[in-house]
Amino acid sequence: MSEETKKESTDNNQITLKVVDPQGGETVFRIRKTTKFTKLFKVYCERKGYQLGSIKFTFDGILVDEEQTPDELDMEDEDIIEAHLRQVGGF
Repeated sequence: MSEETKKESTDNNQITLKVVDPQGGETVFRIRKTTKFTKLFKVYCERKGYQLGSIKFTFDGILVDEEQTPDELDMEDEDIIEAHLRQVGGF
């Protein structure tokens, strides 16, 4: 297998995703399409100084489960995941 073919094969297995916070800030991740979101969510929260359980993540308005993968959600390169602070309490 040539180097170009290897690179294309690797690129086809990876996806670039943007996580957007409520203030509009973007954090870009490049992960495998088969990687569970647990890994991405943990790294995002560490970088931003949040506790993992204090943030919820949505894609196209639907809550993303940490056990799901980009493949399972039919995500494409440059798709956006929104990060939201979980609301506690209220009326």
